[in-house]
Amino acid sequence: MYRLLEYIKLTSVLLMLSVLFIGPSALAQVRLDITRRRVEPMPIAISVFSGRSDETIAMGKDISAVIASDLERSGLFRPLDQKAFLQDFTSIDVQPR
Repeated sequence: MYRLLEYIKLTSVLLMLSVLFIGPSALAQVRLDITRRRVEPMPIAISVFSGRSDETIAMGKDISAVIASDLERSGLFRPLDQKAFLQDFTSIDVQPR
């Protein structure tokens, strides 16, 4: 009987300690700061999509231009100039460095 009471007491103490330490992390919440009036757009690099024929290369350029302009108009992103890229994407068959 004494061992059973000791076991129950030890179990309840361990349960209370686990609730004490695990409880605050379970209440973690995402906090958004909306008091700032201006948000700086995040720089983003958008490569030109490539293809095997002249038609698909032109289509890839058009698609990447649409994506870049859509992201820029959202106000959250600022597409980087492609001249700032470290490597030019010349062909779909060339492996990147």
